[in-house]
Amino acid sequence: MIRIRRFTLLLSFAALRAGTIATSPAEAKRKVPFGFFGATDAASLGALVPGPVKKDTNNWAPRVGAAWSPAPGGGLMKTLFGSGDGVIRGGFGITYDILFYNLLTVDASNYPRVVVPRLDNAQNLYPNVQPLSGSAVFDPLASYVNTPDNAQNPRTNFWNLSIQRQIRSSYTFEVVKPHASRARLSS
Repeated sequence: MIRIRRFTLLLSFAALRAGTIATSPAEAKRKVPFGFFGATDAASLGALVPGPVKKDTNNWAPRVGAAWSPAPGGGLMKTLFGSGDGVIRGGFGITYDILFYNLLTVDASNYPRVVVPRLDNAQNLYPNVQPLSGSAVFDPLASYVNTPDNAQNPRTNFWNLSIQRQIRSSYTFEVVKPHASRARLSS
């Protein structure tokens, strides 16, 4: 915080690091959820299935805020702000969200993590339960749903501006303009 007479400046900074790069199926299992299950075997990668989500390491989240209490000598500014009874505040910041974990459940349903057993010619089995078994077999024509390997955390840019004036000893009037915009949304 920097304070000079009637002016205050606040600065802060944060960095978010998310994502991972897995080089083997065992490593991908250890690094979930940020590995997002992408293909790591040669057969899947050869069929152009996306690999795990890459690290998203450029999430810099600065914050800056300023407040100024003018003390004008006269005119319209003195009417608006009084003798130190008013303040102008503003701020800007960037923040990041996480990727939704429901993406993980979709990604987790791909080969080789899900095995659907097959039972042919099942007739008159009730009340007995037929034993089922299966193994993961790669089919390059099967559908494969995955988070893009260049996915990034959603970002929000926000700013606000306010003007506040004390009226008498126990009343305050304030006008505020907040704003937020989203970027890098998942689709």
